[in-house]
Amino acid sequence: MSLPAKSGAVRLFSTFVSGFESVIEELLRRDVPNVRILRLLDGAVDYETEAWSRFLPYMNNTFAVCRTAGERGHDSPKLERLAEDLIRKPLTLPTGLRRPRSFRLVASRENQLVSLTGSCQFRLIDSLSHSLHATFSGRQAEGEIWLLERREGLSYGLLRLTGLKRDCPRGELRPELATLLCEMSHPQPEDTVLDPFAGSGAIPLARSRCGGFHGIFAADKDSAQMDALKKVVNGISSARLRRSFFVRCQDFLENTYDDGFFSAIITDPPWGLYASIPWDFYPNVLRECQRLLKPEGRLILLSARTDLEQICPPQLLLRQCLHVLVSGKKAMVYAFVRE
Repeated sequence: MSLPAKSGAVRLFSTFVSGFESVIEELLRRDVPNVRILRLLDGAVDYETEAWSRFLPYMNNTFAVCRTAGERGHDSPKLERLAEDLIRKPLTLPTGLRRPRSFRLVASRENQLVSLTGSCQFRLIDSLSHSLHATFSGRQAEGEIWLLERREGLSYGLLRLTGLKRDCPRGELRPELATLLCEMSHPQPEDTVLDPFAGSGAIPLARSRCGGFHGIFAADKDSAQMDALKKVVNGISSARLRRSFFVRCQDFLENTYDDGFFSAIITDPPWGLYASIPWDFYPNVLRECQRLLKPEGRLILLSARTDLEQICPPQLLLRQCLHVLVSGKKAMVYAFVRE
């Protein structure tokens, strides 16, 4: 939901999948009016804008910045110091934000949830209750106040704007990551797109929301997952989207499409972490992608493998390679172009 433009900038803090910093910077400059990026951090961005949105589909979470402390080169900031500052100077919310009727307090130090020491936490809760005119609630709170300390030497007092998100089953991509992969393919309205390892359909569904396309093909050899995805597609309100979205149960390596049929392939093949894969699986996948792509077609591939550039066909030219962190596991995102 977008808020109307304000007289003056609103400062926001958004988190995303670590490793996508360059992609996020490009997307913010494209999507956020009059954006001013203050700090681009590892897996997070601190920015200002006059016309802003609570929801950007490639962000994990977005917060309003209510207080900051610490800079590199100064004394290392502590959460307790930020808390004491919030106790002395009552919290004020950015203009246009509705005050939550109840809140919970979350403290995080370098991505680890922690508790504030001594009486600091109790005094801060009391201060926030008075400044927000809200009730503290440990569980069913309407809002969340975050105290965040980062390893770069910065601390933030934040109000969370995005809601809680469901946990994904093992091996399923989060929608935010799927959207980032789709954006890396530079979506075009004439695209015919394939995800040959679609699973639950996170990538094809994300691509359907990333601008125009000619057709989207989702395939996987897991018939149960493809049946479930068909039901999701059949429930889409847009008749045009339903007609352009094809779900098939098939093995990608059985040559089921014509040469040069696709302009983009965006996929997350099995990593071999939960079930073994043959030694020649990735070479065969890359050869099949090369066969199916049109000249100048794009291949975006997420994998735990670090050697795909060495084993790919010469017709696939590596344009970008990102080191990312997915569910705590190191991974690579490859962007190839078909020669």
